[in-house]
Amino acid sequence: MNQPKGNFAPFIFIDMALLLSGFWIIYHLFEGQSFVDFPFHTASLPLAIGIAYIILTAFGSYKRWGMKSFKNLIYSVFFIMSILGLFISLGIVFTPWFAFGLSYLVVSISLQMLLMLLVRFLVWSLIRKRAIKRVWLIGNQDSKMHHFLDQKEGWYRICGSSQTMKEDEFEKYGKDADTLLIGSGFSTKERVEMVQLASKYGKETLVIPELYELGIQGAETYQMEDTIVFSIRPFHIHPVQQFLKRGMDVIGSISLILLTSPLLILLAWLIPLTSPGPALYKQQRLGMKGKPFWIYKFRSMVADAENKTGPVLATVRDPRITPIGSFMRATRIDELPQLFNVLKGEMSLIGPRPEREYFVKQFNKQFPDYHHRLEVKPGITGLAQVYAKYTTSAEDKLRFDLAYVKNYSFLSDWKILTLTLKVIFQREQAEGVDLKDSMKSVGKKRAIH
Repeated sequence: MNQPKGNFAPFIFIDMALLLSGFWIIYHLFEGQSFVDFPFHTASLPLAIGIAYIILTAFGSYKRWGMKSFKNLIYSVFFIMSILGLFISLGIVFTPWFAFGLSYLVVSISLQMLLMLLVRFLVWSLIRKRAIKRVWLIGNQDSKMHHFLDQKEGWYRICGSSQTMKEDEFEKYGKDADTLLIGSGFSTKERVEMVQLASKYGKETLVIPELYELGIQGAETYQMEDTIVFSIRPFHIHPVQQFLKRGMDVIGSISLILLTSPLLILLAWLIPLTSPGPALYKQQRLGMKGKPFWIYKFRSMVADAENKTGPVLATVRDPRITPIGSFMRATRIDELPQLFNVLKGEMSLIGPRPEREYFVKQFNKQFPDYHHRLEVKPGITGLAQVYAKYTTSAEDKLRFDLAYVKNYSFLSDWKILTLTLKVIFQREQAEGVDLKDSMKSVGKKRAIH
């Protein structure tokens, strides 16, 4: 019943073989040549395989397959191979290094994609048969625990829950579980005892970290005299990284504005035509270090939607959302005007989403570590937007935001930017809250825009 530990990094050699096979087979079909005549000696093949290796490993293609749905694997293969095709296409057009033709490349990439999906499906099917874990939930029966209990499918099965776990309770209820999931809100002493209990009985423990514990991530170990200490650095991005990030923002925002200009013009004309009111919606948000600025979005709701309701979450099938607004929210294209915020330096392409001052004050009272997310510029997309949902709690989104700031790297920005393209096709991540659920969350309201 235990899920295989570690990653599937050795699988990279199978992927390389599949890529090579795809180039080989299509070369034979295109050129009508024998398989032995394949031009292994040219620079094209090692360059293409090298680029594929970098992309596949950089985007975590071999991590915890048992915890992913096959739908997720399909998305991963599709986007990774699309990126590979894009890079090789640019190489074909702008460099003499690739001897491939574009038509040959398209057919090869398509075949390679099919081969990778087929092999992944077979491996994933075998993994899932023994990867499903029986999880025992430990914690108060709040909305977070109910969220886990409501899950019907996935890599785990809930076999029970309790508010705490002592050894006698474990003997009676928890011994059949593979994993203990410890929620937040316990004291350090209580969590240590539960982790020790799980370890004693050979069980895995999953712990939802307290916000301050995210600061310990990646802490260096030092020896001071005869004592080991952790070096915990503050939440910030190094000035050199900030410079590189700003360069990426300027080049990226200009490129995306030019690329999407026909769509920007179309929406600017279409939105007022389908719903009375302006095409653009603006709202004051807080940026880096709490500096206020005006954020711009395409209007996806009726004009003055908050006049009667005040700031509330959008709900499933919210009547205030216009027909075209529903499409814009699902595909995230209502965020496109924020490219100009990025160009002005008020925002970044990647970072925590900006909030209103009213909610920032509330969250600062509720979460003492909330202010750390203001150490970087807010972004159009971010780690929370890629891995969480619109309805994910503010605390869980804050965990993603703090993890982003703490573990920032230039490569992580590129990865998030690419994964954003993937979530555009996952409509459920943009859906509003269910009205019944929202009634349970009074006091946890957020902006609808």
